[in-house]
Amino acid sequence: MKSSKLAPFALIADGDVGLVCGMVNCFVDSNFAAVGASTFREINRVLADHFVSLLILNTDLCGHSGVEFARQLQRNGNHVPVIFITDRHSQIDRISALEVGDDLVQKPIIVKELVARARAVLRRSATSRDWHITENVTLNDEPFMFCGAKIYPKDLRISFPNGNDIYVGRKEIGLMAAFASTDGAILSRRDIIHRVWGLHADIRSRSLDQYVVRIRYLFRRNGCPSIDLLRTIHGVGYLCMHCSHHANPSEDDGKKEEDKKEGEETVVEKEEEGQKVEEASQPEGDGDEKPKSTDGEQRAQVSDAKLLAGDDSQKPTEIMRLLRWSLGCINRGAARPDSAAGGLVGTCGV
Repeated sequence: MKSSKLAPFALIADGDVGLVCGMVNCFVDSNFAAVGASTFREINRVLADHFVSLLILNTDLCGHSGVEFARQLQRNGNHVPVIFITDRHSQIDRISALEVGDDLVQKPIIVKELVARARAVLRRSATSRDWHITENVTLNDEPFMFCGAKIYPKDLRISFPNGNDIYVGRKEIGLMAAFASTDGAILSRRDIIHRVWGLHADIRSRSLDQYVVRIRYLFRRNGCPSIDLLRTIHGVGYLCMHCSHHANPSEDDGKKEEDKKEGEETVVEKEEEGQKVEEASQPEGDGDEKPKSTDGEQRAQVSDAKLLAGDDSQKPTEIMRLLRWSLGCINRGAARPDSAAGGLVGTCGV
């Protein structure tokens, strides 16, 4: 009975087309799936269309550095295992290739030895990424926020604001990390699959949608309506609006109310402080506070004060005339004139 396990896919790239054909045939005979390439363009096309298990690459291809090409692949997130083949004998070149690749084989090549090295590299690479939950998340990643809940990649756990902790699968964690890292951007289904499952994973869009449905269900059931910010763009993919730091709308409203109350209390406190300072600056008095006088009233009060103090210049003329007449009566006796009629109303004596 034939095994259902997929054969590892090897991509062999060298400028010598005859050598490439011979190696491809040998790998196929050794239960590999293998194709050849002679340019970097052909390599990129195969990498885009297939899930490549192993890249066998010449350190010099078409006059360009194969080592630098492999380094650029790693920068772009493609960590396909690489075995370099070279005809250089420089120790520096060999060390440089081994720092980027997984193994190095010197020309002339013994193909059976190359096949054995390929199997050894695949065994090592199978365990070297065990700490990866998905292509975009590792066990060492820090917890992150997603639609009001805290996600813990280390133990595949979602901690909801209502106190519930739910354990989910690896793909759910990877999807939430992908959405949280691209706030405000539309992610196509293909881009999401590449981020979570890998560049060449054979995953249908319907399977992706089912994972998203489960995530939405968990968040709504645990009181996180902000999951609605994760929107489906039909025919394209998904749009995540501020999912990485958005809390529950009810919590936001509560915070706004608290901030408003705090602001009102601050205004009241400042007004009370201003009144206290104003009262402290006023002189103390025995009686009740009197309303502020107008300019006319102030001038009248000044005049009355001067009159009581004996300032004759401020006394009315009629009063001055009566005072002079009274003094005369004391000395010689006389009648007081009537100020209204202009005559005498009686006599005055000592």
